[in-house]
Amino acid sequence: SPVPVAPAAPVAATVPPPVSPAPVAALPDATRRWEAVVTVDPSLYADPDPANPLPVDAPERVFPLDFPENLIGRRSERRAIYPEIDLSGDSGVSSRHALLYREADGSLTVLDVGSTNGTQVGGVEIAPGVRVPLTPGDSITVGCWTRLTLRLSGGNP
Repeated sequence: SPVPVAPAAPVAATVPPPVSPAPVAALPDATRRWEAVVTVDPSLYADPDPANPLPVDAPERVFPLDFPENLIGRRSERRAIYPEIDLSGDSGVSSRHALLYREADGSLTVLDVGSTNGTQVGGVEIAPGVRVPLTPGDSITVGCWTRLTLRLSGGNP
């Protein structure tokens, strides 16, 4: 015959203390899209070279940063290098210059992959091989005259 079982005593629910939400501007929303706005900045052209003249009236170009890794560099058919941010017009940019990483939390970092002429964030040279966190509005300079300004666009289409 079955043994009677007493009903289980109710368990008091443990409620964790409320957590304050992070400030809205602390991290970009992962659903928003990063973009790199590329411009020719004549103030960066410190060592003019007649064989590599500064482009005049070059339009601003916008590159969506849709991939987990976005290569900044110069296109090379021979070496099969096809950067997401193609800066082939600036001979001071290495074929594989730097990588922009979309991190899991939606933030963005940049890593110089050992470029010949280096990469600056906010006017400060970054060490090759080290990921540097970025925020909207940050400026990256590469090559002879190229400036990339990072921004978040509205949201995913």
